[in-house]
Amino acid sequence: MWVSLLNLEQFAVALERLQSLEMSLARLGKVVPKSSILFLCDMQEKFRPNISYFPQIVSVAARMLKVAEALEIRTVVTEQYPKGLGPTVPELGAEKLPKYTKTCFSMLIPEVEKEMESVPNLKSVLLCGIETQACIMSTALDVMERGLDVHIVVDACSSRSQMDRIIALSRLRQSGAFLTTSEGLILQLVRDAAHPRFREIQKLIMDPAPDSGLLPLIKVRAPPAPWQTHMTEEAAGGALFANLTLSGGWLVEKGLRSPAQFRCLVPPTLWQKEGRIRK
Repeated sequence: MWVSLLNLEQFAVALERLQSLEMSLARLGKVVPKSSILFLCDMQEKFRPNISYFPQIVSVAARMLKVAEALEIRTVVTEQYPKGLGPTVPELGAEKLPKYTKTCFSMLIPEVEKEMESVPNLKSVLLCGIETQACIMSTALDVMERGLDVHIVVDACSSRSQMDRIIALSRLRQSGAFLTTSEGLILQLVRDAAHPRFREIQKLIMDPAPDSGLLPLIKVRAPPAPWQTHMTEEAAGGALFANLTLSGGWLVEKGLRSPAQFRCLVPPTLWQKEGRIRK
């Protein structure tokens, strides 16, 4: 009897985990203003000369702040050790908002958690700021750990190193964050040209967001065909795996995290004798 009860308990735990996994896979990442909060992370004076594309990402974050004000989305601003790193830059336009001082990389300090609690049925955190591999990463992971969606505004986040920036964005996507552009997110928040504030917001996005140096980082060349490089099937499968992971994230979404797992999924008929990949 005890064995049966133990097995039943283990089955219940396994079923709960499976249901949780299915729910996470089914997440669509839809955003609604009343259940969202905007985080503006550590855009301070001392970072100005060192962060790649600093003026551009601050400009985009300022645009997000104006949209948040128009749509009545609560906004939180943090500063990392302002005694040493200086105040928030004025061009962000956040003078009227309180600034929460922190030393930890995550924004989820007690004062910020209180701000989150004040948003009824909070579901989404919209995240802008610096640095991507440090405070943005830590904040996003902490927020997702609480079961909330995180939307990383990629043209409003940067780092000193472009390598750190792009790898951190890839890592965040693997962990379940939604990567989006500012305009894409703004239009999802407004949702309808009949929205009473649409004309006002339309003026904010009439000009494209400034170039923040992302385009060269996300251009991925297709791997050479196996018959062009005399690749083995194993090597060709690895190259295709790498390309799909970087360009679309499809494999990560399917839970496939290695070329070996990918090749197990591929039916034998996908490969011809000479190693070509059928489209």
